[in-house]
Amino acid sequence: MKVWSNGHILSSEAAGLKWNDRGFLLGDGVFETIAMRQQKICHWPAHWARLQTAMGYFGLVSHFSATQIEAAITKLASDMQITNGAIRVSVSAGAGGRGLAPLSSADPTWVISLTPLSPVPRTISLAQSNVIRTAGNPSTQYKTLSYIDNIVARRQVEADEALLLNQYGRVACAAAGNIFILKNGDLLTPDVSEGALAGVIRGALLAMGTVAGFTCRTSQLSLADMQAAEAIFITNSLIGAQSVTVLQLTDHSPIKKGSPHMAAILEIIEAQAF
Repeated sequence: MKVWSNGHILSSEAAGLKWNDRGFLLGDGVFETIAMRQQKICHWPAHWARLQTAMGYFGLVSHFSATQIEAAITKLASDMQITNGAIRVSVSAGAGGRGLAPLSSADPTWVISLTPLSPVPRTISLAQSNVIRTAGNPSTQYKTLSYIDNIVARRQVEADEALLLNQYGRVACAAAGNIFILKNGDLLTPDVSEGALAGVIRGALLAMGTVAGFTCRTSQLSLADMQAAEAIFITNSLIGAQSVTVLQLTDHSPIKKGSPHMAAILEIIEAQAF
């Protein structure tokens, strides 16, 4: 496998990793996961803007431009002969410093990897996790290299995807995506103040304002709202959208979900994934 690292395309083995890289030691860094479909880097400006915002928050200096990283992704895809792939742009704080002491100066380590996109099932099951997603924390506002909460949440449920609640007991997100529910004629999703990540597909849908004739907006969502929802959707850049057909809440029997509007909503969200 090949990767792009700090300006060079290398074998993954040759790319190497310094023992004192803060991304490896502390999870000090950020990343973006982006879809490539038919050789197009989907929603590139939005992903780049989110990456730059995260880097600025954590004090990481960007030594590459959007044009340079875009060209690197294109070259990597060409070398690997991948037309439809999952792009991962990772930026570590780099090597240096000890413990939690901030670095006075360091060059971030950039790595771009690309793997073929796997087929995505359109319907999934969703189960409540006991992992709390604390609204307002940096780890919920940005895609950091420390994704341990998401990993544990997914591992602990006997379902395809995990539902995470915030410290107030309200819906935040899924382990790997944003949550939308169809309820009372509206397509609702938690606000970022509730612990939801500002997902790129989520942002595109909210910008539309109306999806399949339903008003798309943010709202606080309770577990009662999840129970009453006509339909539930999970969105992210790689999957586009999936519909939840079975919802499993703690101490409740499985709840079946479905709607005659499901196909139309999925089709529109899929179109936004490009």
